[in-house]
Amino acid sequence: MREKPNIVFIVIDALRARNLGIYGYHKDTSPVIDTIGREGVVFDNAYCCFNATDPSITSMLTGMYPISHGILHHGFVSREEILEYYNRGIKNLAEILKPHSYTTIALDWLERWHKHGFDYYEYYEGSTMTKAKRFIKNVIQKLPKSQQESITRILMKLYHRAKPYDAEKLTNHAIELIKKVSGKRPFFIFIHYWDVHLPYNCPKDLHGKFYEETPNSKKIEEILAKIRNKKWRNYLKESLRGAKTTDDVVAWYDGAIAHVDRNIGKLIEFLKRCDILDNTLLVITSDHGESLTEHEIYFEHHGLYDINIHVPLIFWYPSKLPNGKRLNSLVQHVDVVPTILDIINIRKNIDFDGKSLLLLINGKVKEHRTVVFVEESSAQRKRAIRTERFKYIQSISNENVAGTYYFDDAEIVKKIDVCKYCGYVHGGLKELYDLKKDPAETLNIVEEDRELAIEMERILNNLVIKFRTLAEKRKVKRKIKSLKL
Repeated sequence: MREKPNIVFIVIDALRARNLGIYGYHKDTSPVIDTIGREGVVFDNAYCCFNATDPSITSMLTGMYPISHGILHHGFVSREEILEYYNRGIKNLAEILKPHSYTTIALDWLERWHKHGFDYYEYYEGSTMTKAKRFIKNVIQKLPKSQQESITRILMKLYHRAKPYDAEKLTNHAIELIKKVSGKRPFFIFIHYWDVHLPYNCPKDLHGKFYEETPNSKKIEEILAKIRNKKWRNYLKESLRGAKTTDDVVAWYDGAIAHVDRNIGKLIEFLKRCDILDNTLLVITSDHGESLTEHEIYFEHHGLYDINIHVPLIFWYPSKLPNGKRLNSLVQHVDVVPTILDIINIRKNIDFDGKSLLLLINGKVKEHRTVVFVEESSAQRKRAIRTERFKYIQSISNENVAGTYYFDDAEIVKKIDVCKYCGYVHGGLKELYDLKKDPAETLNIVEEDRELAIEMERILNNLVIKFRTLAEKRKVKRKIKSLKL
């Protein structure tokens, strides 16, 4: 009997699908990923469940929507929210795999609830960097909030200039760890690349490679002048240092993709040389996309437009999956863990929100989902649903926005519905788009087609009720089970 495969799960932060060649991009940013896609299974319509990292990664690794797992903010997530996650007894992929003899490894800096189930969960440069980060974090948390914010701002500047998240360092560290654990038992390694996230880690040799002049290019001074939140404006100014126009920054973004891509190539070559690759399931995705200039959202990922929620999703495992297959059905991150478990033949009685994609992959069904459900609550609090043709976005005025880190602006935070980063409303409080006629989501037809808007709002609200009800039922089941024990 063949042993269970290794699992290499790669997340490229803030990578929007449309900037990869395999998804139709005209620049050659991703030759390695494109090759993997041509040899594997590509999902053309994959969507995240949340447009910020903490909730998105949690959904990706648990198969549950944020409403179900309880993490609804990013960055400074409240203690209550984290306790709620623990109280729900949710298991992530690492926790599920461990009883099946998997060595579990993660290379990332998120930690907290993310690290449960991992034998090794470290920062990019190993245990020394991780311990230093933990020590600094513990010291900062004991300080008054005003001091926390000031020190955090300074550290973030130093962090970005030092670029400790460099893809090359991360890949080298991953290779060293795989050398230590391979051959003994199957391993699961979760690798989170951050280079494609602002401030875009584009090495010097790639700086000008993807530059292209566009008719809608804007000067950096112009876009900074539009930002009403002073703290966010200063952060953007620092992050975009050296760029004169938005075209410069887009070139950096594409260069950062190419940098990650070639390092994934380095990792793949290593797995080949070690004769590991043939028995490895490879999954590539991103936690969310990125708005580079669209919707007047500059170099960030707030907003529930497709540029921010449409993500790449590729499965590669030639011994069990089809070669060169593309699928158009709507799928989401919550479907990833059930699919992995199905592929490696681990049957667990877990009540996921998502469901395995294997029937879709093998052609047993033609459609996986008719609607996807997405949320945000960092810069603004909104929910959205997307069907094959229509997108409906709704602002939620009665819920707090609590994920703006140290970018809180006293004057802007107290304003209802406005984007807490930019200081104005993006798109409207209710938005409806016909994606067939208007794929760029520039024409809000919520007033022109009120009947459809009402129906989409009904579907959205019913989904919220459904997931909240399921979450409560799961809590009750867990309580009953604990009492029986």
